[in-house]
Amino acid sequence: MASFIKASQKRVGDVHAYLRDKANGNSIRYRVESGKTHLIYIPYQETTEMDENGNPITVRSLKMINGNVHEWTTPDGRYHSTVCAKDTVIKSEDGTVINDGSCPFCERISDAWDIVNMRVAKEEQTCTLPAGSDQLKEHMDAAKRTFMNEMKCRKPSSYNYLLVVQFRTDGNKPLIDGTTGLPMYDLKVMKMTDKKLEQILSTVENSGDQLEGCELMFKYPVSDDIRVVGGRPSISVVFPNNRLTAKYPNLKQKIDADFNKFDFEGLDKQGFPEWAGMSTEQAKAVTDSLFSQWDAYQKELKVNPNAQYLEYITAAPDNNPSLSGAPAVPTLAAPTVAAPSVAAPTVATPEAPAAPAAPTLNASNISDLFGTPDGSIQI
Repeated sequence: MASFIKASQKRVGDVHAYLRDKANGNSIRYRVESGKTHLIYIPYQETTEMDENGNPITVRSLKMINGNVHEWTTPDGRYHSTVCAKDTVIKSEDGTVINDGSCPFCERISDAWDIVNMRVAKEEQTCTLPAGSDQLKEHMDAAKRTFMNEMKCRKPSSYNYLLVVQFRTDGNKPLIDGTTGLPMYDLKVMKMTDKKLEQILSTVENSGDQLEGCELMFKYPVSDDIRVVGGRPSISVVFPNNRLTAKYPNLKQKIDADFNKFDFEGLDKQGFPEWAGMSTEQAKAVTDSLFSQWDAYQKELKVNPNAQYLEYITAAPDNNPSLSGAPAVPTLAAPTVAAPSVAAPTVATPEAPAAPAAPTLNASNISDLFGTPDGSIQI
């Protein structure tokens, strides 16, 4: 009978590779690093197509997919996400409907904004800071940010998932494989917003180059906040003669072979759980749980005009926040939400009720108030 150690062991031959894979969670997901510089190559494939005049032309294409992703954070502080299923119809082999084309997350966005605006109005009504004062403005801005961070769902964000090559480096020098004599690299999927993609594309095109086949240096600032690190990299284009693909003629051939074998299937198991998807029934169970107290309040309101929505109230609010430091965030706690008995992903938001002097927040004016943050902290 085989021993347990023989049956369960995972042999480690390369300590450096083992520690690197453990740090990355064995994931294909590209991750930013504080204070580090990454050397990135954008692989591509060439195909021959016919132009409008019937002449053959060579076209370069990337490997990239796009998805609209709902995101939310549960009261326990855990981040969740799922690709929006709106207009997606999926049936099992026996004809059972898994996704019917609706999206329960999208259907609750207006409710999420109603909750935010109700909380903003309540905070403004109870706050005793001087009307029109800078202290009141700072306090309310902080409160609005807090309330929006706690939104139960919001409008889906558009994310792009681009296959890139990340070279392994030691400082500014590439690590060379002793067997092949070629620079070592890893295929990675870089998740980025449309804004970030446009920034990269603009940097490349302004240098007179094209994205396909380009090598880029991503230099990340030093910060403990990963959002700052991922949101503010310095991006520069490597001169053609200095590129590793130019210095090592056989390198591109090796990369192309790996590029052609790559498939986005199974992406949900490689660091992008949003692509696991949710059935319509699962998504409905998640949103019903998230909005259970709001729904109960709306139901009671129909028979009791004095009904109150108390989900976020756990103590008397601080109506006299400090005037000497950073604006105080309202003393409202995160709601308690029962976890649904089905697997979960996430969502987004627009609109709301009015209150004296309290601006109604929605998807169109949020950037005017605060500046829309880069939704992706991955880059």
